[in-house]
Amino acid sequence: MGVVAAFARDGEQIAESGFFAGYNNVVWALVVVQAGGGLLVAAVVKYTDNILKAFSTSVAILITSAVSVMFFSFPLKTMFVFGAAGVVYAIFLYGDMLKQFTACKAMPTFLGGEVKVAPKGADGGGALEDDVEQALIDKSGRA
Repeated sequence: MGVVAAFARDGEQIAESGFFAGYNNVVWALVVVQAGGGLLVAAVVKYTDNILKAFSTSVAILITSAVSVMFFSFPLKTMFVFGAAGVVYAIFLYGDMLKQFTACKAMPTFLGGEVKVAPKGADGGGALEDDVEQALIDKSGRA
């Protein structure tokens, strides 16, 4: 589709100079980097899973923004910082890495910690995780 548009718009110039006219070393380096990135994405999806690919993309966005702040004076907005914190938390939660931090060990298991939530009430009925699961079942109407 892009080739058709290029020939429709600049067909005479392409016929005269060739399709790759004006390509310099910087353009070829960009083509190689983009092609390599595409191959890396394919390898990640093939050998891991799509969720890990999404996390690696998120980390790449965070690194790119940090570099942009350092070198190009990119202003960070509050919502971006909250989003970045959410991405980092999700990465740690998915990788089950929160349990290695002392402060996080005291959190319930559904938040990444090691604590099984104790039954509430004197009669020992239902843990918090069971209550959350039951609330989700009640809300959706199915088990």
